[in-house]
Amino acid sequence: MKKEYKIQLNSQQEQATFVKACCAFTFDINLYKGSYIVDAKSLLGVCSMDTTSGCIVKINASEGQIKKFEEKIKAFIYE
Repeated sequence: MKKEYKIQLNSQQEQATFVKACCAFTFDINLYKGSYIVDAKSLLGVCSMDTTSGCIVKINASEGQIKKFEEKIKAFIYE
C-alpha cells in the first residue's frame, strides 16, 4: 500500500529525530522536495534539503507498518 505525508522539519534536531525514526523500518522511505528525492534514512540527504517549508514523504508498506510509521512521525505531519 502506497502512502504519502506532508511533513515539516524546522531544525537539524528535528531532522535527526525524523531520520532516526525512519531507520527503524525496513521498507523504503523517500523524501521529496521539488525535483529532489532523497532517502529519508540518510541524515546527510535529509540535512541537504530545505525541510522548513515542508516536503513530502512517500512510503510503500503494509497496513500494519503504515500505522507504526504514522505513530513515529506524527509530530512532523502537517496538513
